[in-house]
Amino acid sequence: MKFSLVLLALVAAPLAALSNPVPQSAAVADFGAPKGAAAKAPKFPAAKAPKFPAAKAPTAKAKAPTGLGAKAPTGPGAKAPKLPGARPAVGAKATLPGAAGSAEGAKGVAGSVPSAAQLVAAANAWRADTGKVSAFLNAAPTMSGTALLRAAAAANVAEKDELNHKAVIDRHPISKTAAVQQANKMLVTQGHFQAVVDALTRFPATGGQAAASRINTNRCPNVLPAIDAYLRAANQAAGGGVAQPAAIRPTACGGPQ
Repeated sequence: MKFSLVLLALVAAPLAALSNPVPQSAAVADFGAPKGAAAKAPKFPAAKAPKFPAAKAPTAKAKAPTGLGAKAPTGPGAKAPKLPGARPAVGAKATLPGAAGSAEGAKGVAGSVPSAAQLVAAANAWRADTGKVSAFLNAAPTMSGTALLRAAAAANVAEKDELNHKAVIDRHPISKTAAVQQANKMLVTQGHFQAVVDALTRFPATGGQAAASRINTNRCPNVLPAIDAYLRAANQAAGGGVAQPAAIRPTACGGPQ
């Protein structure tokens, strides 16, 4: 009887185990899982990436290309190379002695012998200036005040301009002739030309007739004949071309010639 009970117990135990299996979690807990406070995951220091020195770009100096086909640098700030004999920039003006349009070109380079064309131009311009002064002397008796002073100043400018044309003729060999030498003595050495300039400079605002008469007293017999000598000599040396080789006179001196 006892033996039968024992055998029955041995058989019933495995059957009970099969009908009531132990949960896996409990089984794990029963075999080695830590009990009590919640188990914490082990802490390890964070792995750091290895540090390497930053790679530097190569600093080799680039050499400018040489030889044929080398191109000049471009971009902002790039300057064109300066070469000997480079031409001036566009718009730059060159001033040359005797260049057309310059004062020396019209009158000839200082110190040079004037050409025939320059002699003719100087003689005609001188004659034109004498006409401006003579025209003023004709009109002065009918003028007064500011108008008279302005007209006298303009005549004085023309009178002084005559010296520029005289200087051109003086550079020509004809200035050594007896006739021109005598004319120069009358105009410069004896001071008759300067006397006309001074009288025009101090021309009064009233009494134009009397002031003009004093100028004509000197200009008619002394200044104008001397100018005639210069104009004739220039016309002869140039082979003709002067409009009229005589100064233009005011009415008091016998009128235009």
